[in-house]
Amino acid sequence: MSEIETGAKAKAEHCVKIDDMEILAKLAMAGKVSKPRKTSPPPPPKPKGLAIGGYVLFESLILQKFIVRRVIEITKTHVILKPNRSSTINPREIGFPSVILASLERKEVDQMERKINRLQDKYLDSLKKLRKDHLNRMRELIGL
Repeated sequence: MSEIETGAKAKAEHCVKIDDMEILAKLAMAGKVSKPRKTSPPPPPKPKGLAIGGYVLFESLILQKFIVRRVIEITKTHVILKPNRSSTINPREIGFPSVILASLERKEVDQMERKINRLQDKYLDSLKKLRKDHLNRMRELIGL
């Protein structure tokens, strides 16, 4: 390699180093960019019509029924409900997403509870009938 080629190559490498230095200088002058702060997710929206002394309709997964209870306290994310007369369990706490309907009037919530439970019973009865029919068809096919 001749001296001219070697000098040109060294000059090109030097220019690249200068460009890198300029980029580093710009980054240093720009200042620090702070990390985005971790924030907790926003609380679920408060159901419309929810108030202390009012009533809520929610689904009891244990009983597989929809139940109406009176509200005795409201927190940021939960509703604390008064237990029913026959229950000696502590007041029940449910999250806002579990509330189906909330109202100050018990009549309104009771009507919706009856309507939903009636429809659910019809659905479960038809499901039982379908299962029974399916089982009978399978027995016929097998020959039992």
